[in-house]
Amino acid sequence: MGSSGGMSASGSSGGSMSAGNGSDTVARASGEVHNKIDQAASAARPMVDRLANSAHAGVDRMSGMLSGASQSMSERSRQLNATYQDVMEQSREYVRNNPGASIAMAVGAGFILAKLFSSSRD
Repeated sequence: MGSSGGMSASGSSGGSMSAGNGSDTVARASGEVHNKIDQAASAARPMVDRLANSAHAGVDRMSGMLSGASQSMSERSRQLNATYQDVMEQSREYVRNNPGASIAMAVGAGFILAKLFSSSRD
C-alpha cells in the first residue's frame, strides 16, 4: 500500500511536470509570436514612413495649389468689380448726357421683353 501511495505521488508529480512543460511551451510560443510581430512592425515601419511622407507632400502640394487658386480668384474678383464700376459709371454718364435716347431705349427694351414674355404664355 505504501508503494502505491508513492506511485500516486510520483504520478501526480509527473503530471505537474507535464503541465509545467506545457506552460513553458505556451510561454515560449507566445514569446516567439511577440518577436515575429515586432519584426513585422519593424519591417513595415520604413514603408509606413514613406507613405506618410508621400501623404504630407501631397497635402503640401494641394495646399499650395489651393492657395494659388484663391489668390487668382481674389485678383479676378477685384478685376470684375473694377470693370463693373467702370461700366456703371459710363452708363450713368451716358444717361446724364442723353436722357431722351436713354428713355427711348428703356421703352424699347420694355416693349421687346413684354412681347417675349407674352408670346411664351400662349
